[in-house]
Amino acid sequence: MVDQNVLSYISRYYKSYPLIELKRKILSQGYSEEDFRVSLELLGINPDLMQGKKNNKYKWMKTAGIIGIIFLIFSFISVIWLYFSFPTELAAQFISQPGLTSPQDQSNSAYYTLSVILIVVILLIFFFYGFVVMGRKTETKTLKICSWINITLIILVSLALGSLFIYGYLNPDSESMGSYELNSPDNSSSISSIIPIGIAIALLILLITSSIGLIFVGNKVKFIKIAGILKIIYTLMIVGGSGFFIYNITKNEELAISLVSALLGLSGETIFKILMPYIVVAIISIVLILIVLLLLSLGLLNASRRYE
Repeated sequence: MVDQNVLSYISRYYKSYPLIELKRKILSQGYSEEDFRVSLELLGINPDLMQGKKNNKYKWMKTAGIIGIIFLIFSFISVIWLYFSFPTELAAQFISQPGLTSPQDQSNSAYYTLSVILIVVILLIFFFYGFVVMGRKTETKTLKICSWINITLIILVSLALGSLFIYGYLNPDSESMGSYELNSPDNSSSISSIIPIGIAIALLILLITSSIGLIFVGNKVKFIKIAGILKIIYTLMIVGGSGFFIYNITKNEELAISLVSALLGLSGETIFKILMPYIVVAIISIVLILIVLLLLSLGLLNASRRYE
């Protein structure tokens, strides 16, 4: 005869915790192994899992967590590099001696950049698919749907960026991405303006939907809910800071002229004074992004240990 307390306990928690942990807890409370086994059979749970055996399915969440750690390390190195490179050396690369790069160098650079973009996109798809699996394992439909939306947006954004890049660098009729003329009779200039706006909107939707999905997981997986909350915070900071910056640039001609002059003059001190409020927002946002990426990676690895 089955013990109703054991049956109720397993029925309530077996989807959130490994069966080996539930078994240990039940036995520590004085119940027998027979009570545990019979309860599993009544609930239709695989006896192999009761013995702590692992299935042979691919561990998507573990893979996604490792990819997240790789992204975190790469992002941290990039932030350090930008800190020491911007604005002098970095600005000099874009301002000094434009148009002197040979066609062969441009072609090599284009292929290299496209290869890097392709690798990053593939890793991002694997990363977000980990959350699709997490949504399925934790029965969080919102996370699963939002993660599929994110994967779709990543593919669309990468296709749009790839199209712009190929058109600008590999198209024999254009010398660079900056070769569009404002008074050109065709629509290439309009398209080149519309696509970045569409990409920005898609990225905003991606950030919002992924945050909502993470919050809906709740406490089923460690670190995930707090990651979703922090993600919403830095999304609002980025959107608010960017909007306020663009508004000031368009409304304050003196600020726009000063900013352009500072960039052309490579005056790091001047740039810093002008952009001080935005730099503070950017620094806080970057720190939050790195923290969120760490929490997401840890959450995926934690979920993999529980459910895979």
